[in-house]
Amino acid sequence: MPAAGSGTAMVAAALEQDGRLTGHHGALLSRALADTTTAGADAIAVGYYAKAVIAPGLVVAVHEVGDAIGASR
Repeated sequence: MPAAGSGTAMVAAALEQDGRLTGHHGALLSRALADTTTAGADAIAVGYYAKAVIAPGLVVAVHEVGDAIGASR
């Protein structure tokens, strides 16, 4: 179970770093990645997969907020 989610997170992170998940097309790509990851998964696995896809983006956002707070002091 975690292996598929981990691979998806790595793909999502690479796309994010390349700036390919921004804007309308990025949202469509992100949704397609999430849909593909969870297709055919049982109900319990879907939650794990979703967390694996979303977590890297949240980490980046938290770091950006921390940097912004540090820069404003």
